[in-house]
Amino acid sequence: MALNMLRRPESSQEVAAHSLNGDTVKVANSQNQVYRTALLSFKAKILKDTTGVLSSWVGSDCCAGDWEGIQCNPKTGRIVTLQLQVPSDRSSALYMKGTLSTLLGELQFLEALVTSGMKQIGGSIPEILCQS
Repeated sequence: MALNMLRRPESSQEVAAHSLNGDTVKVANSQNQVYRTALLSFKAKILKDTTGVLSSWVGSDCCAGDWEGIQCNPKTGRIVTLQLQVPSDRSSALYMKGTLSTLLGELQFLEALVTSGMKQIGGSIPEILCQS
């Protein structure tokens, strides 16, 4: 699987808002829980994480900056990028092994899913993420 770009427009529908470092974050705690559940479902389907990326996926806030490979929109708090890329200086023996979780479809504002170099991850990209 190589680079897959996905574009989704920002929703005009507002959800709970609060301030974080002066920026307005428009994401409900329940939405963050949906994202967390989707990401942890993906993590659970990875049989071998030889990159160590997924070991950082702990805690309750996947957009706090501690979850490696996750980028969130600072204004909305929504996950926009999931980047699981093997650095070019690493051996192909370090590829993750497993399957994509269908719950990744819950990341409805995902703009980019980068799995470059992850030749051992199988499965289909959830259909909802392939719609523009």
